[in-house]
Amino acid sequence: MASKRILTLFTRKYCGICEDAKDQILAIQQKIPFTFNEVDIDQPQHRQYLRKYNFDIPVIHWNDSLLMMHRIERSDLEKALLQETSGKSQVNEGNPARNPSNSSGGSGNGGNSSSGVGSL
Repeated sequence: MASKRILTLFTRKYCGICEDAKDQILAIQQKIPFTFNEVDIDQPQHRQYLRKYNFDIPVIHWNDSLLMMHRIERSDLEKALLQETSGKSQVNEGNPARNPSNSSGGSGNGGNSSSGVGSL
C-alpha cells in the first residue's frame, strides 16, 4: 500500500515567518518528494482554519495531521519528514517539543525558534 505524502502549509499574506516556512519546505522538497499545498486561512473558503489557526500560523500538516506550528526550523522539519517517510508511524515521537500533546508551555512565537507547539 503506497502511503500519501502531502504537506500542507497554513499561511496568510504579509506573514514573514510563513514565507520563511515556505522557503524551508521548498528546499526540503528538493530532497524528499511530497505534494505541497498552501492554504491561505484568510480566504473565505478556508474560514474553519482561520478560526482554528488565526494566531498560530504558520501551521504545517502532514497527511492531514498537525506536524508543526509557529517558527519552522528546517532541520526539525526535515528530520520529522524523514522519520515519516521512512515508515515511522508517529512524526512527533522523537521531539516532544513538537508534539501537541506535550505542550512546551510557551505561547508559540516567544522568540525561541525551537519553542515547538503550544496547547491548542
